[in-house]
Parts: sequence; C-alpha cells; structure tokens
Amino acid sequence: MNSPWFAEIFEKGGDLSDVVHHAQGLARAAFQESDALGAVLDKHFGCSAFRQNLLEPLLRKERELEALRERELRGGPVRTSDGSNLGSLLTRRQAEYQGIVDELQAADLAAQQKLEVDAYLDARRRQLYLGDADRVRNTVREFLAEAAIAI
Repeated sequence: MNSPWFAEIFEKGGDLSDVVHHAQGLARAAFQESDALGAVLDKHFGCSAFRQNLLEPLLRKERELEALRERELRGGPVRTSDGSNLGSLLTRRQAEYQGIVDELQAADLAAQQKLEVDAYLDARRRQLYLGDADRVRNTVREFLAEAAIAI
C-alpha cells in the first residue's frame, strides 16, 4: 500500500495494534465521507446506477489488479482458474480496467460532478485500503523491514 494515506497510518505512532486501530478509524471516517458523497452523486444522476455500475466496478478492478501484481511480483502460484499464466490474466484484467476508465472518461460530466466523482473514489479507496487490517499490518511490516535494511 504505497499510497498518500500511508503516512496517515503512522501519524500517531505506537505499536502495530495502535497503527491498525488508527487506520481503521481513518477508514470509518472515509466511509462516512464516501457515503455522503455517494448520496450527492445519486442525487445528481437520479439513482445509484452510475455509482454501482461504473465507480464500484472500477474500484473492484483496481484492487484485483493490485492483488494480481503483488502475486506476480512474489512469484505466486498460478491457479487453475487463472488460465494459462498470471501474466496473461493480468493483461486481460488491465484491459477490463481500462475499459471502465474509458467509459468513465467518456461520461458527460460537468466540472463539479468530476470533482465529486474524484472525491468519492478517493474516499472509497481510503475506506477499502485502510479498513483492511491485514493489508495495514502487512504494509507496516514491509515498511519496517525496508527501514531496517536501509539502516
């Protein structure tokens, strides 16, 4: 999780459980923000279809791609459901993701709506990434391991 929120989870310091607790607090705040922004978007678009059919799939694909990239970097095993190899699966998923991005960019959004969409996506990403305790723990461990190597 090399993200702009990375520094936020270390902000208060403490041991691993304190950092995870702080990250989850940030995730709860992000949930409240994304919930409010989602209501604004639903009002602008007349229903939740825009959010549910475009923005949420975009977020799912981002997480899927990140997981596949991490598996590939770590030399993860190829599952039967992956098809012939992890690289080709990653290429297919990237194309699917790009299709969603292209669809979002083609949407006729006013400047204010674009800002609201970006804010919603940012809040949902913070919620998803910081609310995952295992991800936060792994991030802290990786950070500490890299810091120890650098010293």
